[in-house]
Amino acid sequence: MPWKFEAGTPAIAEAIGLGAAVEYLTELGMEWVHAQESQLVRYAMARLSE
Repeated sequence: MPWKFEAGTPAIAEAIGLGAAVEYLTELGMEWVHAQESQLVRYAMARLSE
């Protein structure tokens, strides 16, 4: 029951957004997400080293 004593409004919109983001990433596949992120990091590092 500690939530009873918390001030303010619960972060309902944020929880819904998190659920949508997790669902989207699951549909894409985390292997694909990791590959895309790795490619972006390699590109950024190459450009920053110029």
